[in-house]
Amino acid sequence: MTTIDIAVTKRFIAELELAETPPAVAELPYVPIALTTEKSASVADGSVVCFTDGLSVQHKQDVLNSTLLAQLAANKKYDREKQTKEWYAYYRSVLEQVGWVVSEWHFTRYQAAAAAFQVDTVVLQILTAVATGNEIALAIAVMEALKQNSESRASKLFDQQSHTASDGSFQISCASGDGENVSMALGAFSFSTTTKVTKIFWTEFNSSQTDMYKGGQNVVLNEQVYSTVREDVIKKLGDKAKELVAGIEI
Repeated sequence: MTTIDIAVTKRFIAELELAETPPAVAELPYVPIALTTEKSASVADGSVVCFTDGLSVQHKQDVLNSTLLAQLAANKKYDREKQTKEWYAYYRSVLEQVGWVVSEWHFTRYQAAAAAFQVDTVVLQILTAVATGNEIALAIAVMEALKQNSESRASKLFDQQSHTASDGSFQISCASGDGENVSMALGAFSFSTTTKVTKIFWTEFNSSQTDMYKGGQNVVLNEQVYSTVREDVIKKLGDKAKELVAGIEI
């Protein structure tokens, strides 16, 4: 990346408009996250991010901040649930600006094999195609933790930001690192349903009354690039990096 490119990216970040923190989220009690190199998981706005063993604290923070920035920028420009195509296009463009290598999103409709299904079934179908066995096992544990701790700050934050009573758009990903860059198996999902959704991991969706779409890919964060704008991202997020992020106990 050239100096001119860095200058352009810094200006892009400075000029980004981010969605405000909803009052209901701002009222959730803040619980600090003690990031370590052990496996862990966090909610960032409408996204669940799982981290495998060995990923550095800095890399974890970079993943959370950069994906949160992209979500909030997309939230400001488009309705996450109603303008999904436009939302993901802008989400992708922000990620690319700060150093992520992301392909174009391709969504396919989920074809349920039974009269009813739950979200974790759809998530596993996507992650099986893009994640390792260890990452899939971690994702299963994280989704189960969100189910079992439905009153936790993380669960409430995710439910608040990932869906309304009838529509939703969210991501679930697994990040790992090789010491320099970060790779992430990223699953993206959207739905529209006549079923009333309160707790997304507890809801049983009626297959004939639900349109669920899914997409997955492997993305990579170039840390050499991101390190040049890391402080710009932190400054832009401000208190939102605390208000819209919560750790998941697994």
